[in-house]
Amino acid sequence: MYFSGISSKVDVVPKTSSVTFGDTARLFCNVKHSNPKAKVGWRKQGSNVSITTGDRFTLIPNGALQINNLRFEEQGKYECFATNEIARKTHTSTTVGNVKVLPGMIQRTATK
Repeated sequence: MYFSGISSKVDVVPKTSSVTFGDTARLFCNVKHSNPKAKVGWRKQGSNVSITTGDRFTLIPNGALQINNLRFEEQGKYECFATNEIARKTHTSTTVGNVKVLPGMIQRTATK
């Protein structure tokens, strides 16, 4: 017998990620159970716009969100949502990933 469904237990890890300006941040969306496998999406908390692959954002097939060449404007809280299309249900994460951008090393050029 085939049962489709999705757990409402969806969370983001790590809860806090402190990354140096210009480096890469990666957040993971954990879905306790989904049959068939849930499709995962991401958005910055407070926004109704889903993040798509492009610019510096990459949605990885395992459900992770990667932010390349991190800038201060990407700092903030991110939530994921998991959709099981057969069960026609979507659950938003109960936790968020808080990305903090740390200042990087400032390169100075020598002047004579």
